Amino acid sequence: DQLLGNVSFKFVEDPLAPVNKSCKIEFGFRGPKYIVSINISPDEFALLPSSLRGRGYIKVVPILLQQGINEWQSYANSVGNTGYRSKVINKPNAMKVQKFAKAARALIGDLEGDILTKQECQALLGEIRALLLNFTSAVDGEQDNVKNVEILLSGQPLIRALKGGRMTCCKSGKDRTAMSVTLEQSDFLARRFRVELPPPECSNMSSVPPLDVNAVHKSRKEFQKLGPFVQNMQQIAQMLREHGVRLAVCKRNIGKAKFAFNKLQRTYLPLAYKPPATIVGDKEVLPT
Repeated sequence: DQLLGNVSFKFVEDPLAPVNKSCKIEFGFRGPKYIVSINISPDEFALLPSSLRGRGYIKVVPILLQQGINEWQSYANSVGNTGYRSKVINKPNAMKVQKFAKAARALIGDLEGDILTKQECQALLGEIRALLLNFTSAVDGEQDNVKNVEILLSGQPLIRALKGGRMTCCKSGKDRTAMSVTLEQSDFLARRFRVELPPPECSNMSSVPPLDVNAVHKSRKEFQKLGPFVQNMQQIAQMLREHGVRLAVCKRNIGKAKFAFNKLQRTYLPLAYKPPATIVGDKEVLPT
């Protein structure tokens, strides 16, 4: 966090930089600060705001949100040893998000008529306002003995709307990370592109087998309680987990196309992060 907070970016006009192909990136120092210079063509440089065409820098604002989802988090919740995460990590970083969002909203208002139309500004401001409200409610409602995955689920689209760069990672970067990434992708596809999958009992997709709801949820009745939008999200997420690229990542890392969850570990995963039983395995086999 402290290291990334010392990083800034700046754009440099370079007549030799090829247009729309690649840019030259250089690293430098300014006292204790790290400067990443990005050389771009004059045509691209002219599109930048005046503040960046001068000596303006883009300062990195690092944000860390943390929430465990596996069986060890369940154990920590049971013994009440989770207050540190909320007080020291999530709440202070949520305040940084709120501060940044306030500055971003002011900047978006200044762009009206120059870069964005009035309708585009209003739409973006409305989206950020709604996402920030959901995120703030999730952080304020964080409980010490619960897996507060709403913090992750509400923070992801907010950072995306603020045009921030973001990453998700667990210890190995392939199992719980895959569950989180596919869930976020399903939300993006359902919300932004209005992708809809038919329910399993009436699936007409010829290339993708029907998804087994009961492999994820305890019962079909439990699935129906989720509501149409969340049902659709879950369907898309499960399709991505079964037929997407994440299994190839597992195979490259451990030698087989299975997520490394055993039956017990899968049981303790929150519902939204629980993969179909057909694509999990309880042993890791390192590639030879």
